[in-house]
Amino acid sequence: MSVKERIFIPMLTLTFVSCVTIAIMAMVIYNEGLNQLFVMVAIFVSIVSLIACFLLARYISGKIEKQVKKFSQTRDNLLQSMDTMIMVTEIESDKIMYMNERFITELKLSKNDIGKTCWETLVPNATERCSYCPKMYLKKNSDKPVSWEHYNPQVKKWFRIDSRYIDWADGHRVFIEQIFNITEAKEMLEEVENARDEAVVANKAKTAFLANMSHEVRTPLNSIIGFSELALDDEKLNKKTQMHLESIQSSAEWLLGIIDDILDISKLESGNKSLVKSPFDMGESKIRVIEEVEEIDEIDDENNDRPQFKGEVLIFEDNKLNQQVLREHLYKVGISSMVAENGVVGVDIIKQRIDDGSPMFDLVFMDMHMPEMDGMEATAKILELDVKVPIIALTANIMTASLHHYKMGGVTETLGKPFKAQDLWKCLSRYLIVEGYVSADKGSMTEEDIKMLEQMRRFFVRNNQTTYDDIVKAIKAEDYKKAHILVHSLKSNAGYIKEARLQRTAAVAEAYLISNPPKPIDKFLITIKEELDKIYEKYGKLLEDEPDDDIESVNETEAKEILDELEELLKNRDTRCLKYIKTLKGIPDTKVLIAQIEAYNFRGALLALERIKEEN
Repeated sequence: MSVKERIFIPMLTLTFVSCVTIAIMAMVIYNEGLNQLFVMVAIFVSIVSLIACFLLARYISGKIEKQVKKFSQTRDNLLQSMDTMIMVTEIESDKIMYMNERFITELKLSKNDIGKTCWETLVPNATERCSYCPKMYLKKNSDKPVSWEHYNPQVKKWFRIDSRYIDWADGHRVFIEQIFNITEAKEMLEEVENARDEAVVANKAKTAFLANMSHEVRTPLNSIIGFSELALDDEKLNKKTQMHLESIQSSAEWLLGIIDDILDISKLESGNKSLVKSPFDMGESKIRVIEEVEEIDEIDDENNDRPQFKGEVLIFEDNKLNQQVLREHLYKVGISSMVAENGVVGVDIIKQRIDDGSPMFDLVFMDMHMPEMDGMEATAKILELDVKVPIIALTANIMTASLHHYKMGGVTETLGKPFKAQDLWKCLSRYLIVEGYVSADKGSMTEEDIKMLEQMRRFFVRNNQTTYDDIVKAIKAEDYKKAHILVHSLKSNAGYIKEARLQRTAAVAEAYLISNPPKPIDKFLITIKEELDKIYEKYGKLLEDEPDDDIESVNETEAKEILDELEELLKNRDTRCLKYIKTLKGIPDTKVLIAQIEAYNFRGALLALERIKEEN
């Protein structure tokens, strides 16, 4: 009902009622026999009053209608001039009552859509009110506006919508929505979020890079520091050689300190390490330092006496040179060791001991990066067997996140590569009893230690005859994990035998292989092949028979005893079998057996030993 009708009808009704009342009164007067003229005057007055009221009502309603039109025009001008979209609908029927031009333009509608329901106009194929319509919320609290966001797939834009109930120009309640185009803001926010995600990925990549570089640099440092320590034990060293070895060891430790500093900076940047600023008393600090020095560990870094332990250790390690460094250090402190070249072999050895009822190992050293089964999986398998043996992670990756990962996986402790003898001794002392000390003065080097570098080069030539072909084969089969393991091992071993160009090339090739997705390494394979050929030519002569000047002959009885002792060691995969190599040279037909022992191929060595026994 319009404003004109709301004013005009009541006034007309009032006038009509008044006229009827006067007419009734006139009839009553007439029936009573009163003056007829008076009756006529009353009727005339009623008719005039009726006409006057009608005209007055019409005049007033016309004035009001003009004001309403003026107000509506002002309202329309205001709504049209607003920098937002406006839509007005009826509350119950959802029919569109009003749309400003911006709303029509932005949503590609027309004025012909006025009168239709909002949902059939704005939502293709809709048959009822939208499930997300804010009217359901306004029913609970009609005075509180509702603000929400919506993506319109038809125009591919984002909108923020403020919905509320208001009184319309004609006085009845309507549903009005003020709509803002926030597409640009959404796109900017998406760009910011993408940039943030990229930054997070880049930071993770940096952390992974630092972890990888730490691992790659620490691996050769492990051999440099380890072998320099072993070499310095030789009392036969002249002063100049000793000075050079000490310089090598000092420089390697200096480089290790630089790597640790870089990692510390990275930890600070990532929030994994913090500096705490706090006041302290110098005098109190001096007393505390003195007390801590007095309570220092049994094994002191400045103590030249080497501790002696008793026990047997299982070493999970695929790298031959790392095996050799660790077993030599363990041998010097009285510990026998067995080697497993990967997680599968190591777990099988432990299972076999459980089945046989044999004594369990006192300690396990676990390399984290191995083929077939890595250190974390092997640790999990050991824990499943309910074996109560400490597991020491032996790894060059000592980033905080990695150490936490190892700890959560069940590793007891981590010994970082490279390690110094003192670090190893302290680690061992936490799990094994120190039975005594021997002088650590130089002079305890074995004959094998003196020839170690030559032995390593012999190992390299013997064990890398098919490495290039294996890498090419793995890449063709798209087995990038195997290719990475092969290249990683090649890189480490090249560093051990001082072949820098091969080491650098393999390092770059490895970086290409671990990228996601792996990048082609064809150009590096050419260099790797060339360098391997040079090494084969340079060190191939080491595979020839060694001089027999210092070989002592062994009689048949002694040979049988030696082979029996050696068989037991080989069955237990005990690296002490290496000490028999010189003696075996005095026994006929042991060339293949010696080669298998030098290659740490315990199974092959057992087969070779059995053939020797059968033939003799």
